[in-house]
Amino acid sequence: MPDPDPDENAIMFRDPFVWKVNEGWRMVVGAGYGDGRSAIRLYASEDLHEWVRLDDLASLPRQEGDGPETGDAWECPQILNLAGHSIAIVGTWSKVRGVNSVLSLIVDEEPTRVNVVDHGTNFYAASALRDSQFGPLMFGWVTEGREQIRWAEAGWAGAHTVPCCSIAVRIVSGVRIPATKATFFGLPAATRRRGETPRLIRYF
Repeated sequence: MPDPDPDENAIMFRDPFVWKVNEGWRMVVGAGYGDGRSAIRLYASEDLHEWVRLDDLASLPRQEGDGPETGDAWECPQILNLAGHSIAIVGTWSKVRGVNSVLSLIVDEEPTRVNVVDHGTNFYAASALRDSQFGPLMFGWVTEGREQIRWAEAGWAGAHTVPCCSIAVRIVSGVRIPATKATFFGLPAATRRRGETPRLIRYF
């Protein structure tokens, strides 16, 4: 798979995530562009060897101040199917702050908003299991909050979280209601009230 074309002015291109679909395979890669957009690049393959670029699965200009900061680029994209939607989890990175928060966004429609999965920076690089006996699972890198001298004294640095369940919640009039098969996943689309939208949260 070739690197982005120089004309795209990509400042980041990293962290592939691959999953199976009926007609083959899909892959997303985290990216950021010189014009200030963070992006998830989407690719397709029939055999896991030859990959074709489809488009950006999602991209947003950097947002600061009004809602979560989206950073200069997105790292570690993960794709989950929740509540009938494809939801991406990304780590945000900026030139000034480095790694920052972990965000989620709906990517089977034009993304217009992001939600905070974790404020970071000591939870980062979320990794997802799309399928398990417990449903979709997520775990992440616990980065160091200690000074480097303390790492050396302890003889270790960093860890991974225990896996946690990734479910959707519905937001009605600003109130989060935890989803269950009875209350959300089984709720017909025609009966959902206007303004409801899935949002990713974590339960340990």
